[in-house]
Amino acid sequence: MDFCRFMDEHPTVYHFVEGLRHKLDAAGFNEITERDLARIRRGGRYYLTRNGTSLVAFVVGLDFIPGPDGANVVATHVDANRLTLKPSSIASSVMGYLQFATAPYADGANASWMDRDLGLGGRVVVKQNGAIASKLVRLPGVIGSLPTLAPHFGAMPANLEQKPVVASSGTEPEATDEEKHAPLYGKHSLRLLRAVAKEAGCKVNQILEWDMEFFSAEHAKIGGLDKDLIYCSRMDDKLCSYAAIDALLAAPEAAHVLQIAALYDNEEIGSETRQGAKGNLLDVALTAVFDSLNATIDERRQTIANSYLVSADVTHAGNPNYADAYLEHHVPLLNTGVAVKRLGRFAGSGVDAGVAQLIAARCHQKLQYFAPRNDTRTGGTIGPMLAAYTGIPTVDMSH
Repeated sequence: MDFCRFMDEHPTVYHFVEGLRHKLDAAGFNEITERDLARIRRGGRYYLTRNGTSLVAFVVGLDFIPGPDGANVVATHVDANRLTLKPSSIASSVMGYLQFATAPYADGANASWMDRDLGLGGRVVVKQNGAIASKLVRLPGVIGSLPTLAPHFGAMPANLEQKPVVASSGTEPEATDEEKHAPLYGKHSLRLLRAVAKEAGCKVNQILEWDMEFFSAEHAKIGGLDKDLIYCSRMDDKLCSYAAIDALLAAPEAAHVLQIAALYDNEEIGSETRQGAKGNLLDVALTAVFDSLNATIDERRQTIANSYLVSADVTHAGNPNYADAYLEHHVPLLNTGVAVKRLGRFAGSGVDAGVAQLIAARCHQKLQYFAPRNDTRTGGTIGPMLAAYTGIPTVDMSH
């Protein structure tokens, strides 16, 4: 399955967005930057990124007219729970092991991470030939794990500073004089610095900084008795992000519509970053289109009012082992239809959900609904904040 293969090949948020960039390039999309937005034309296919972790791709209809015509937007997030290396990941050796100090991103240190095969990768900032560049790296194979305490010892005590075990020996090699002057020397294991430098194709002293994270190294796969289930980590919300780009690539040309897929970072920690949904990346893309087509202020407002945004984020499919945890008549079931999220921390009025019903009917699809029990809470989405910041009518939906 293409999605499973893509997830295996692009394990971090940096790799994932880079992989989607390649898909867009292959489909004839033109990359633009926030410093050069003047090349947008009707009939054009474009995308822009920010921080290497958020992306907005859009297709401008051949006959798109600001004002009477609107935009169809699908918005998702690409970040997922993970364990991030601390700015100084050196940890005192305990029982002779080599361990790295990590910080949980969102809920990255919960029990589901224990005893898993963990890989390590991310983005490295290097200075080579007088220029600063970013390189993506992924150390080969399994790098570490967070071992649990054997049940014979009784209940496992809480440990807020979970440090993956990455080697049986904590003894470090002797550093060269050149390595001793490296920006990150003394902040991270020299063995790790050398391993990352090898993958990045640079020297240790050329590494200025990095954003490195542990991720589940287990392969995504199709399984189940009938081979109708996906076993995969990090699907929240990369599943919807991957589908949004695929849908944009497969969508028939709509002459009077601006079609947009907006993928954001940092949803899991509140979105309040320049690459998050509270940043202005979607507004930058819309403004670039409006400016290129000489739209007036009134035409811009009319376009926003004539637009529709689907906040697409995975939701909790019903778990048969914990059926009592769900609200009756609001349990999302597999292979039953896209779920509309109503009430609680979700976007969308009855009018917005009604539009979703009409769209589903045109596609010969059914919708189902998800809402939490009154005594429980559920995760939020980027839907409410995008609706508030853009003014676009919005509905929260999910696979």
